[in-house]
Parts: sequence; structure tokens; C-alpha cells
Amino acid sequence: MIRKEAKNIIIHFGLIIAGCLLFYRFPHQHYTLLQYLIKPARNSNSVFTCLNIVPLVFLLLGSIGLAAIKPFANKNRFLVLLLVFFLLPRGVIWSFDLAKTVYYWVGQDRLSAVDIKDSQFTLQSSNEIVTLHFNIKFIDYGRKTNTFTYRIYLPDGYAKYLKNTVYESNSYITTTGNWSVTQYQQDIPAELKDGITIDDLIDADWNREEIIYELYNKEEEVKIIGH
Repeated sequence: MIRKEAKNIIIHFGLIIAGCLLFYRFPHQHYTLLQYLIKPARNSNSVFTCLNIVPLVFLLLGSIGLAAIKPFANKNRFLVLLLVFFLLPRGVIWSFDLAKTVYYWVGQDRLSAVDIKDSQFTLQSSNEIVTLHFNIKFIDYGRKTNTFTYRIYLPDGYAKYLKNTVYESNSYITTTGNWSVTQYQQDIPAELKDGITIDDLIDADWNREEIIYELYNKEEEVKIIGH
């Protein structure tokens, strides 16, 4: 009986781990494991993964199974289910981040320990002047301070609209390690090609392609795939 209970715990906890893995983003990329296995579906205005429901099903089944084991037999099953569903996956994700941190610490990596936690790219226009606005959150999994600058490679699709698709940052950024998050915003003026209007650029389907951020200093350089 005990062996059967232990088997149920392992199976359902494994489902939660699998669900978290499918949602987990690869280092230096905005893709998750699920997006690597199944390419995101696209329409003219957005990019989405039609099977995002799969990891949620794994998490839900695992949570239901763990909430039904004997230690919780006399507890409020619904409350236990909510606690397991919302708290346990967070702990699993935290353990993934911890493993990644240990890897960087053991390898004594410096700039490669820096990643982009979140990034937003928007187009702004005023009086026929186009500005590229970047809002980037850098996270540093290392132990030491990193100072770097970066260049941005816009999607190839912009080559027919802009005279330049590679832009340099105008300042240096410093991160302090230990999972610290540093937010940086930059506005970059862009020059349209002859015959191209702002409306042409705004209507471009830039969601289909990737933006590459290249972080670099005197010792290292790291490329991060963003969106």
C-alpha cells in the first residue's frame, strides 16, 4: 500500500515537473521547450502557441493527484488543490533557476550569466519621425558585477523599410549578480528608406521574426534571441 502511494506521488509530481519544463524558457532565448517541440502558430497580427494548454493539463493532473493522497484525506481537498497548483510549480521553477545559477557559478561565467528576463519593442512616430523604443529587463545569475553594452539586430523583414537594422546602445549597463534585475530603456531614431511611409512600417508583420540582442564588453560577447 505504501509502495502504491509512493508511486502515485512520483507520477503526479513528475507531471508537475514535466508541465514546468514545457513552460520553462531556454537560457538566452525567448523560446520555451514546448515552442521548440511545436512551432508557434501565427496569424497576421500575433504569434501564439496553440498547444499552451498541454503544460496546464500536466500541472492540473499532477496537482489533482497529489491533493488526493492519504496525508490530505481529512483536509479540504479544494484548498489543498489550490495550494499545490499555485505554489508547487513556483518551487519547481525556482529549482530550475537555482540549478542554472549553480552552473554559472561553478563555470565562473561572467557575461554569459546575464540574460533578458523580459523585453518590449515598440514603434513610435511623430511628425514623420520614427523612434524605436526598447524596454529591457536584464537578469544576472552570476555572482559578480557585469558591465556591458549591447547592439540590436532587428528582424530581416525590416530591411525593406529601414536604412539600418543594426543599432548600438548609447551607454553601458551594470548588473550586480545574484538574480538582480536591471531595467533599461532606450529610444533609437530610425531612418526610413526612400518611398517608405510610417504606415508601411507600422503595418509590417514584425511579430513573425526575432530580435537579436548582442551583449558585449572587452572580454566576452553573448547573443540573446528576443522578440
